[in-house]
Amino acid sequence: MAWTIFYYGKLKDKISVGEVCDFITDFAERNFDAQISRDDFGIFLDFDKGTSETLCFVFSDKKIDAFCKWNGEDEAEFYKIFDLFIELRPFFKYLHITDDFDEWTQYNMRNQPCKIILREINSDIEKQLLLRMERNMLIPLSMFEIKFLSYRGRFPSNIKLYRIVMQDFVKIMDYKLLADFNEQILIDYFKNLNFSKNLDDFFARIRLDIFRFRFLDMMMFIWLNYAFTYKNLGLVADIEKISRDLNSSVCAAMSGLPPIFMNGPISVEGAKHVEMAKLAAKYYPAKDFDEADINDEPETELKFFVSMMDFLGLKYIGTDHGKGLKLNNI
Repeated sequence: MAWTIFYYGKLKDKISVGEVCDFITDFAERNFDAQISRDDFGIFLDFDKGTSETLCFVFSDKKIDAFCKWNGEDEAEFYKIFDLFIELRPFFKYLHITDDFDEWTQYNMRNQPCKIILREINSDIEKQLLLRMERNMLIPLSMFEIKFLSYRGRFPSNIKLYRIVMQDFVKIMDYKLLADFNEQILIDYFKNLNFSKNLDDFFARIRLDIFRFRFLDMMMFIWLNYAFTYKNLGLVADIEKISRDLNSSVCAAMSGLPPIFMNGPISVEGAKHVEMAKLAAKYYPAKDFDEADINDEPETELKFFVSMMDFLGLKYIGTDHGKGLKLNNI
Protein backbone atom coordinates (compact mmCIF):
# COMPACT_ATOMS: atom_id res chain seq x y z
CA MET A 1 0.00 0.00 0.00
CA ALA A 2 1.45 3.39 -1.00
CA TRP A 3 0.52 6.77 0.41
CA THR A 4 2.31 10.09 0.13
CA ILE A 5 2.06 12.48 3.05
CA PHE A 6 2.89 16.17 2.56
CA TYR A 7 3.53 18.40 5.55
CA TYR A 8 4.80 21.89 6.30
CA GLY A 9 4.77 24.14 9.34
CA LYS A 10 6.69 26.37 11.74
CA LEU A 11 7.59 25.77 15.37
CA LYS A 12 6.43 28.11 18.11
CA ASP A 13 9.00 30.67 19.22
CA LYS A 14 9.63 29.01 22.58
CA ILE A 15 10.01 25.51 21.13
CA SER A 16 13.45 24.26 20.13
CA VAL A 17 14.25 21.78 17.38
CA GLY A 18 15.90 19.53 19.95
CA GLU A 19 12.76 19.49 22.08
CA VAL A 20 10.65 18.39 19.13
CA CYS A 21 13.17 15.73 18.11
CA ASP A 22 13.20 14.36 21.66
CA PHE A 23 9.42 14.04 21.54
CA ILE A 24 9.47 12.35 18.12
CA THR A 25 12.17 9.94 19.31
CA ASP A 26 10.10 8.94 22.32
CA PHE A 27 6.92 8.53 20.24
CA ALA A 28 8.72 6.51 17.55
CA GLU A 29 10.36 4.15 20.04
CA ARG A 30 6.97 3.39 21.57
CA ASN A 31 4.93 3.13 18.39
CA PHE A 32 7.05 2.32 15.32
CA ASP A 33 9.23 -0.47 14.07
CA ALA A 34 11.58 2.03 12.50
CA GLN A 35 15.23 3.02 12.43
CA ILE A 36 15.71 6.40 14.12
CA SER A 37 18.57 8.78 13.34
CA ARG A 38 19.21 12.41 14.30
CA ASP A 39 21.49 15.31 13.50
CA ASP A 40 21.63 18.98 14.45
CA PHE A 41 18.85 19.89 12.02
CA GLY A 42 16.27 17.20 12.64
CA ILE A 43 15.27 13.58 12.94
CA PHE A 44 14.75 10.75 10.42
CA LEU A 45 12.52 7.68 10.64
CA ASP A 46 13.09 4.79 8.22
CA PHE A 47 10.30 2.20 7.90
CA ASP A 48 10.25 -1.33 6.50
CA LYS A 49 14.01 -1.53 6.01
CA GLY A 50 14.06 1.25 3.46
CA THR A 51 11.08 0.21 1.32
CA SER A 52 9.38 3.48 2.30
CA GLU A 53 10.86 6.92 1.92
CA THR A 54 12.25 8.42 5.10
CA LEU A 55 9.85 10.35 7.30
CA CYS A 56 12.07 13.31 8.02
CA PHE A 57 11.66 16.35 10.21
CA VAL A 58 14.42 18.69 9.06
CA PHE A 59 14.09 22.29 10.21
CA SER A 60 15.43 25.51 8.70
CA ASP A 61 14.71 28.63 10.74
CA LYS A 62 12.24 26.47 12.68
CA LYS A 63 10.34 25.73 9.47
CA ILE A 64 9.68 22.36 7.89
CA ASP A 65 8.44 21.48 4.39
CA ALA A 66 8.65 17.84 3.35
CA PHE A 67 6.85 14.72 2.19
CA CYS A 68 7.09 10.99 2.77
CA LYS A 69 6.00 8.19 0.47
CA TRP A 70 4.98 5.30 2.72
CA ASN A 71 5.00 1.82 1.17
CA GLY A 72 4.49 -0.34 4.23
CA GLU A 73 2.29 -3.41 4.61
CA ASP A 74 0.96 -2.58 8.08
CA GLU A 75 -1.84 -0.06 7.57
CA ALA A 76 -2.08 0.56 11.31
CA GLU A 77 1.47 1.90 11.24
CA PHE A 78 0.48 4.45 8.63
CA TYR A 79 -2.27 5.78 10.88
CA LYS A 80 0.24 5.92 13.72
CA ILE A 81 2.11 8.47 11.60
CA PHE A 82 -1.07 10.52 11.61
CA ASP A 83 -1.19 10.15 15.40
CA LEU A 84 2.35 11.50 15.55
CA PHE A 85 1.37 14.60 13.57
CA ILE A 86 -1.63 15.11 15.85
CA GLU A 87 0.63 14.88 18.92
CA LEU A 88 3.06 17.37 17.34
CA ARG A 89 0.48 20.10 16.79
CA PRO A 90 1.03 21.84 20.16
CA PHE A 91 4.68 22.42 19.24
CA PHE A 92 3.83 24.36 16.07
CA LYS A 93 2.48 27.80 15.26
CA TYR A 94 0.94 26.08 12.26
CA LEU A 95 1.22 22.58 10.86
CA HIS A 96 -0.51 21.57 7.62
CA ILE A 97 -0.80 17.95 6.50
CA THR A 98 -2.30 16.51 3.33
CA ASP A 99 -2.04 13.21 1.51
CA ASP A 100 -2.86 11.93 -1.94
CA PHE A 101 -5.94 9.96 -0.82
CA ASP A 102 -7.35 12.53 1.63
CA GLU A 103 -6.97 10.00 4.43
CA TRP A 104 -5.65 12.68 6.80
CA THR A 105 -8.86 14.67 6.54
CA GLN A 106 -11.02 11.61 7.11
CA TYR A 107 -8.88 10.42 10.01
CA ASN A 108 -9.22 13.77 11.76
CA MET A 109 -12.93 13.92 11.12
CA ARG A 110 -13.47 10.41 12.43
CA ASN A 111 -11.53 11.01 15.63
CA GLN A 112 -13.01 14.35 16.65
CA PRO A 113 -16.15 14.56 18.83
CA CYS A 114 -19.44 14.90 16.96
CA LYS A 115 -21.14 18.27 17.31
CA ILE A 116 -24.66 16.92 16.75
CA ILE A 117 -26.72 16.04 19.81
CA LEU A 118 -29.10 13.12 19.35
CA ARG A 119 -32.56 13.98 20.70
CA GLU A 120 -36.01 12.48 20.96
CA ILE A 121 -39.00 13.26 18.74
CA ASN A 122 -41.12 15.90 20.45
CA SER A 123 -43.12 18.26 18.21
CA ASP A 124 -46.55 17.46 16.79
CA ILE A 125 -45.22 17.66 13.24
CA GLU A 126 -42.44 15.22 14.07
CA LYS A 127 -44.95 12.82 15.64
CA GLN A 128 -47.12 13.09 12.52
CA LEU A 129 -44.07 12.40 10.40
CA LEU A 130 -43.38 9.27 12.42
CA LEU A 131 -46.97 8.08 11.90
CA ARG A 132 -46.54 8.59 8.15
CA MET A 133 -43.33 6.56 8.13
CA GLU A 134 -44.99 3.75 10.05
CA ARG A 135 -48.11 3.83 7.88
CA ASN A 136 -46.00 3.76 4.72
CA MET A 137 -44.58 0.42 5.81
CA LEU A 138 -48.09 -1.04 5.50
CA ILE A 139 -49.16 0.45 2.17
CA PRO A 140 -47.89 -0.22 -1.36
CA LEU A 141 -45.88 2.25 -3.40
CA SER A 142 -47.81 4.74 -5.47
CA MET A 143 -47.28 5.02 -9.23
CA PHE A 144 -45.27 8.18 -8.62
CA GLU A 145 -43.01 6.40 -6.13
CA ILE A 146 -42.50 3.46 -8.50
CA LYS A 147 -41.56 5.90 -11.27
CA PHE A 148 -39.17 7.91 -9.09
CA LEU A 149 -37.48 4.81 -7.68
CA SER A 150 -36.99 3.44 -11.20
CA TYR A 151 -34.39 6.16 -11.74
CA ARG A 152 -32.23 4.51 -9.09
CA GLY A 153 -31.68 1.36 -11.12
CA ARG A 154 -31.17 -0.85 -8.09
CA PHE A 155 -33.99 -0.67 -5.55
CA PRO A 156 -32.70 0.89 -2.31
CA SER A 157 -32.82 -1.29 0.80
CA ASN A 158 -34.13 1.59 2.91
CA ILE A 159 -37.00 3.79 1.71
CA LYS A 160 -38.63 4.99 4.94
CA LEU A 161 -37.44 8.60 4.66
CA TYR A 162 -37.23 8.29 0.88
CA ARG A 163 -41.02 7.74 0.67
CA ILE A 164 -41.64 10.89 2.72
CA VAL A 165 -39.48 12.89 0.31
CA MET A 166 -41.24 11.45 -2.75
CA GLN A 167 -44.73 11.97 -1.34
CA ASP A 168 -43.97 15.55 -0.30
CA PHE A 169 -42.43 16.23 -3.71
CA VAL A 170 -45.61 15.11 -5.48
CA LYS A 171 -47.67 17.43 -3.27
CA ILE A 172 -45.28 20.37 -3.67
CA MET A 173 -45.37 19.96 -7.45
CA ASP A 174 -49.17 19.53 -7.39
CA TYR A 175 -49.00 16.39 -9.51
CA LYS A 176 -52.39 14.73 -9.86
CA LEU A 177 -51.63 12.19 -12.55
CA LEU A 178 -48.38 10.49 -13.46
CA ALA A 179 -48.64 12.22 -16.84
CA ASP A 180 -48.24 15.57 -15.05
CA PHE A 181 -44.64 14.64 -14.25
CA ASN A 182 -42.55 16.02 -17.11
CA GLU A 183 -38.79 15.57 -17.09
CA GLN A 184 -38.03 18.38 -19.52
CA ILE A 185 -40.13 20.92 -17.61
CA LEU A 186 -38.23 20.06 -14.44
CA ILE A 187 -34.90 20.37 -16.25
CA ASP A 188 -35.87 23.77 -17.66
CA TYR A 189 -36.81 24.96 -14.18
CA PHE A 190 -33.38 24.11 -12.81
CA LYS A 191 -31.58 25.59 -15.80
CA ASN A 192 -33.19 28.96 -15.03
CA LEU A 193 -32.19 29.00 -11.36
CA ASN A 194 -29.14 30.85 -10.09
CA PHE A 195 -27.15 28.69 -7.74
CA SER A 196 -24.16 29.27 -5.54
CA LYS A 197 -20.92 27.68 -6.64
CA ASN A 198 -21.46 24.71 -4.30
CA LEU A 199 -24.95 23.95 -5.60
CA ASP A 200 -23.82 24.35 -9.20
CA ASP A 201 -22.02 21.03 -8.77
CA PHE A 202 -25.33 19.27 -8.16
CA PHE A 203 -27.15 20.67 -11.18
CA ALA A 204 -24.49 21.36 -13.79
CA ARG A 205 -25.22 20.14 -17.32
CA ILE A 206 -28.58 18.54 -16.58
CA ARG A 207 -29.91 16.87 -19.73
CA LEU A 208 -32.58 14.31 -20.52
CA ASP A 209 -29.99 11.59 -21.13
CA ILE A 210 -28.61 11.97 -17.60
CA PHE A 211 -31.87 12.96 -15.89
CA ARG A 212 -32.12 9.67 -14.00
CA PHE A 213 -28.76 10.33 -12.33
CA ARG A 214 -29.70 13.85 -11.17
CA PHE A 215 -33.35 13.40 -10.30
CA LEU A 216 -32.73 12.65 -6.62
CA ASP A 217 -30.71 15.89 -6.32
CA MET A 218 -33.51 17.88 -7.95
CA MET A 219 -36.21 16.31 -5.81
CA MET A 220 -34.16 16.84 -2.62
CA PHE A 221 -33.54 20.49 -3.47
CA ILE A 222 -37.24 21.21 -4.01
CA TRP A 223 -38.16 19.28 -0.85
CA LEU A 224 -35.66 21.23 1.26
CA ASN A 225 -36.94 24.52 -0.14
CA TYR A 226 -40.65 23.89 0.29
CA ALA A 227 -40.94 21.59 3.32
CA PHE A 228 -38.48 23.29 5.67
CA THR A 229 -37.92 26.56 7.47
CA TYR A 230 -34.45 27.87 8.21
CA LYS A 231 -33.79 29.15 11.73
CA ASN A 232 -36.23 32.05 12.29
CA LEU A 233 -36.25 33.22 8.66
CA GLY A 234 -39.27 31.27 7.45
CA LEU A 235 -39.73 28.89 4.55
CA VAL A 236 -36.43 28.27 2.76
CA ALA A 237 -37.98 29.02 -0.65
CA ASP A 238 -39.09 32.46 0.58
CA ILE A 239 -35.67 33.58 1.83
CA GLU A 240 -34.41 36.18 -0.65
CA LYS A 241 -30.83 36.51 0.52
CA ILE A 242 -29.14 33.12 0.71
CA SER A 243 -26.40 33.30 3.31
CA ARG A 244 -23.27 31.18 3.25
CA ASP A 245 -24.56 29.32 6.31
CA LEU A 246 -27.90 28.47 4.70
CA ASN A 247 -26.17 27.44 1.49
CA SER A 248 -23.83 25.11 3.38
CA SER A 249 -26.77 23.61 5.28
CA VAL A 250 -28.71 22.87 2.08
CA CYS A 251 -25.59 21.36 0.49
CA ALA A 252 -24.97 19.21 3.57
CA ALA A 253 -28.56 17.97 3.60
CA MET A 254 -28.49 17.17 -0.12
CA SER A 255 -25.20 15.29 0.07
CA GLY A 256 -25.69 13.78 3.55
CA LEU A 257 -29.26 12.54 3.74
CA PRO A 258 -29.23 10.21 0.68
CA PRO A 259 -26.24 8.05 1.71
CA ILE A 260 -27.23 7.99 5.39
CA PHE A 261 -30.97 7.27 5.00
CA MET A 262 -31.63 6.26 1.37
CA ASN A 263 -28.69 4.13 0.17
CA GLY A 264 -27.74 7.06 -2.04
CA PRO A 265 -24.32 7.91 -3.49
CA ILE A 266 -21.56 8.88 -1.07
CA SER A 267 -19.98 12.28 -1.54
CA VAL A 268 -18.93 14.23 1.54
CA GLU A 269 -19.63 17.92 0.97
CA GLY A 270 -18.28 20.21 3.67
CA ALA A 271 -17.90 20.27 7.43
CA LYS A 272 -21.63 19.99 8.19
CA HIS A 273 -22.01 16.80 6.19
CA VAL A 274 -18.98 15.48 8.06
CA GLU A 275 -20.81 15.95 11.38
CA MET A 276 -23.84 14.11 10.01
CA ALA A 277 -21.63 11.23 8.89
CA LYS A 278 -19.88 11.14 12.27
CA LEU A 279 -23.20 10.88 14.11
CA ALA A 280 -24.27 7.98 11.89
CA ALA A 281 -20.89 6.25 12.25
CA LYS A 282 -20.97 6.62 16.04
CA TYR A 283 -24.05 4.38 16.28
CA TYR A 284 -23.75 2.43 13.01
CA PRO A 285 -20.02 1.84 12.46
CA ALA A 286 -18.67 1.26 8.97
CA LYS A 287 -15.22 0.65 7.50
CA ASP A 288 -15.05 4.32 6.50
CA PHE A 289 -17.01 6.73 8.64
CA ASP A 290 -18.66 8.35 5.62
CA GLU A 291 -20.10 4.96 4.56
CA ALA A 292 -22.24 4.60 7.69
CA ASP A 293 -25.93 4.35 6.92
CA ILE A 294 -28.95 4.19 9.21
CA ASN A 295 -31.51 1.49 8.51
CA ASP A 296 -33.56 0.96 11.64
CA GLU A 297 -37.04 1.30 13.09
CA PRO A 298 -38.89 4.45 11.90
CA GLU A 299 -38.71 6.16 15.29
CA THR A 300 -34.97 5.60 15.55
CA GLU A 301 -34.33 6.86 12.02
CA LEU A 302 -36.47 9.92 12.64
CA LYS A 303 -34.53 10.76 15.82
CA PHE A 304 -31.32 10.86 13.81
CA PHE A 305 -32.97 12.83 11.01
CA VAL A 306 -34.44 15.60 13.21
CA SER A 307 -31.19 15.84 15.20
CA MET A 308 -29.17 16.33 12.03
CA MET A 309 -31.61 18.90 10.71
CA ASP A 310 -31.46 20.77 14.03
CA PHE A 311 -27.72 21.06 13.54
CA LEU A 312 -28.27 22.42 10.01
CA GLY A 313 -30.81 24.97 11.24
CA LEU A 314 -33.52 23.33 9.13
CA LYS A 315 -36.93 22.46 10.56
CA TYR A 316 -39.40 20.18 8.82
CA ILE A 317 -42.87 21.78 8.55
CA GLY A 318 -44.38 19.55 5.89
CA THR A 319 -46.36 20.67 2.85
CA ASP A 320 -49.67 21.80 4.30
CA HIS A 321 -48.67 25.48 4.23
CA GLY A 322 -50.07 25.80 0.70
CA LYS A 323 -46.91 26.91 -1.09
CA GLY A 324 -45.45 24.82 -3.85
CA LEU A 325 -44.25 24.64 -7.43
CA LYS A 326 -46.87 24.24 -10.14
CA LEU A 327 -44.53 24.21 -13.11
CA ASN A 328 -47.01 22.65 -15.49
CA ASN A 329 -49.30 25.63 -14.98
CA ILE A 330 -46.70 28.29 -15.83
